[in-house]
Amino acid sequence: MKKIAAVFLILLLLAGIAAFSVHLWLHRAPPKSVSVLEDALATDDLIAMAYFDNETWATIQDLLAGEEDPSPLSIPGDEGDLFSKLYIGKADFKHNLDQAFLAVRMLDDASANTYLVMHGQFDWASIQQTLASAYRIEGISDYRYQFTQLEKKDDAAYACPASSTAKKAAVKTFFVHVQPDWLILSTRQDALDELLGRIQKRARADLDLSHWREYRSGKLASLAIFSPADSSKAGSGMSAALAAQAAAKNPEVKALYAGIGISYLDAGVLLNLRIESSQEWATDTSASLNKTLQQWQQQAATASPAFAGLLGDINATARDDILDVSLGLDIATLNKTGDMVKEGLAYAFSGGTETAEKLSAEQIDESPWNFAQNRKLLHPGDFDNGHSSATPLFIQGPFAVDLSRASLGKESDLLELDIKAQMQVPEIDGFWFASKADLSLMINSVQGKNAEELMRDERCIDKLPRFAEKNEKPAHGFNTSNLHAYVSKTIRLKAGTSLADIEQINGSIEFTAPGEVQRITLPAAVGESINMEGLRVFISSVKQQSVSYRISGDSDKLIEVRALNKQGKVLQKGFSMSSFDAVTQTFRGDIGKLEFFIATRMAHQKVDFTLAGDALLSSRGQQAQAQAGHQLPAAVSVQEWNQWNSARVADVDPAKLSQYQYSNTPVVADFSHSPIRLWLLHDVKNNWRFQPDIRLLLPLIPSLVDNLGAIEIQMNSQADSKSIVRQPLKAKPSYRQDGSFVASTTINELAFTSLLENIDIGAQKGQKLSNIQGKLLLRLPQSIKTLELPLPGFYQPAVAEGVQIKLRLIDADFIARISYSVSGKIEKFINLLQVTKSGEKIFPAQLSFADGQWSIQFDLRDDIDHLQLMLADKQEIIDIPFALKAKYSDSP
Repeated sequence: MKKIAAVFLILLLLAGIAAFSVHLWLHRAPPKSVSVLEDALATDDLIAMAYFDNETWATIQDLLAGEEDPSPLSIPGDEGDLFSKLYIGKADFKHNLDQAFLAVRMLDDASANTYLVMHGQFDWASIQQTLASAYRIEGISDYRYQFTQLEKKDDAAYACPASSTAKKAAVKTFFVHVQPDWLILSTRQDALDELLGRIQKRARADLDLSHWREYRSGKLASLAIFSPADSSKAGSGMSAALAAQAAAKNPEVKALYAGIGISYLDAGVLLNLRIESSQEWATDTSASLNKTLQQWQQQAATASPAFAGLLGDINATARDDILDVSLGLDIATLNKTGDMVKEGLAYAFSGGTETAEKLSAEQIDESPWNFAQNRKLLHPGDFDNGHSSATPLFIQGPFAVDLSRASLGKESDLLELDIKAQMQVPEIDGFWFASKADLSLMINSVQGKNAEELMRDERCIDKLPRFAEKNEKPAHGFNTSNLHAYVSKTIRLKAGTSLADIEQINGSIEFTAPGEVQRITLPAAVGESINMEGLRVFISSVKQQSVSYRISGDSDKLIEVRALNKQGKVLQKGFSMSSFDAVTQTFRGDIGKLEFFIATRMAHQKVDFTLAGDALLSSRGQQAQAQAGHQLPAAVSVQEWNQWNSARVADVDPAKLSQYQYSNTPVVADFSHSPIRLWLLHDVKNNWRFQPDIRLLLPLIPSLVDNLGAIEIQMNSQADSKSIVRQPLKAKPSYRQDGSFVASTTINELAFTSLLENIDIGAQKGQKLSNIQGKLLLRLPQSIKTLELPLPGFYQPAVAEGVQIKLRLIDADFIARISYSVSGKIEKFINLLQVTKSGEKIFPAQLSFADGQWSIQFDLRDDIDHLQLMLADKQEIIDIPFALKAKYSDSP
């Protein structure tokens, strides 16, 4: 027993020594030369300084990612991530860089200068060789070089052209001083000379750095802003404006510190924010922040307990004139990131939370992608339009391109073109989205009639519509439908451009995919490796449910890594993280073996295309839908008027009026005023449809068929008592094949028709309707006028007698349609028709009404000559007010 106690004490002592050693290692003082550098940087015009301890980071990275690869391959080619090449390539910053400083100071001419200073042991020849692909390097003097960034051809389409030579030089040129253990970069040569002079003289700091040095001690990375009021001057754009605004609102703030530290006991990271200010400001802000965090934690507890727990770990404390805000994140907390997302989505869609599944619970991927199917992508067949009646404007080999739609952007107010590229894909059992294939679409130009560029130059535009990508960037995707992979790109044209101005649209499609993929199965053991096709994978660490591996060489050829359980089934993936060459991947279950999928042959095709401008408005060969049951609206005849006045509505079961108008929504209120009867239908328990339906029964008057303004219902909004909701009811009874109309019911030998319409009055989910007031407007035309109007453009509306007709949308996709809006003085509006070159009148294919205007769609045709607007010249208006008291089946 005494031996066991002695062994236990020895183990405790060793553990204590190890913990103390780690503490000393993390908080070790940097070399004296680092302090000399900090003093030299700390001039009275210093705005900010950042520090990064790469020596500690590299050690931690190796501890987390397992063993080093004893035989890594070099990174191939000149393209790719330049910093990655410096870090894990021949320059080997991972092991040769110890500390790095970034400092920003404001010079006498009110311009900002940036320094990057790196301390370590450097191989300058390797660094030059790595940087030569991106910079022109010119020797100025001993140990002094000028770097000028080379413009890559591929980046020219995305880069914003510099507005002046001075700006171009400031952005693309910097100066480097080289020593075996120091690299000092500066954006200005005179500022570099000044810094080197201060270092040689061992100049004292103009600023008090005691707080900074105490703060950065033991941290992996830290940042200090010594002059918050001046920080906005060192930048531009939104970030600078926000910094200036924050500094103006908080003049008490003297300095800001932010840092990332290492928690060696919890195997995690510590995030910290420190603010030096007045004692009163620190105390008040700490109390306010803690109160806010507590409120957020209470609110988040319903949606995501994991996120609420994270908020509870944030600590805000005030000490004298310092405010400290810190958050510790251990591995267990980091692994809950997926749970937070899952709980948030569960709350958003179901109103409740789900218990997050533990990582240790095994989950099988029931449908892992079979990469053997990728061989079919090496030789895709020619494009087959299939059952679609629309023929794309461009077809070549497996590819097709077409104008999907054209419209005026709601946010940009510019003509926006949606270009859709498609590719024929082989038929398989499943979908191609997991194949790692990619289809990209690039629009190079939109040329006008005089070869001028009509596509807006967005290289220097920062504010774009939501979810929009710049015109100059390609779109990527590989969604599939009906044996077609597709990707779409939206571009914006210059202000005032119309479709008629376009001569042609030029672009390119590029397809890449791993065509042949080799599967390599390895035991889940440290030291196992793969070396093939210019790629090397080295397994550096294996745990029960995670694996770490290092990648070198042509890393793009490794397309997927899977883990198998002991039964050989594929495990679902969990949390993953990567850093340069090291990747750590967790799995939902215990790992038996590992599978690596490596591309041995790539499928690649690229084609250029041109879309002719005069074909953009064509119907693509689609046939317009047959029109039946339409007749030109007419003035109400004397006979119809007499029938209307003499009609009396009887008790009718609304559910039996017509099979075409049937609705099983419960009736909660009704109203009668001969010759009309109105029912209010509302299913308060429906989780998807919250608004009520209106069913209206009135005499069938053929003259009112296709008269869009004849019947309108107005009701008070349930969301805003002062707001009135308008909803026209289309007098469109059902019809027979011979074109005659079918009555919903007959009362006293007079045909009645039933109309059913949903009306959005702002009802919320589960809200019972109350205090429903409104009126029914009947506009019976006594005479009608027709006006012939030219076809409007996107920027050229057609206007007549206060009615404005705008072209809103051309949809040339699955169902080719052209859409107009009708707004303005629409009280006398009856209908809008297209007239062909042969004089045939075309009725709308689809109608809707919202926000006081009509949206009217026609089938896209190639023979339309002009529009015909129908207005009531004289009309009889019948105004029938009503008040409804809704009664629900579960009401007392």
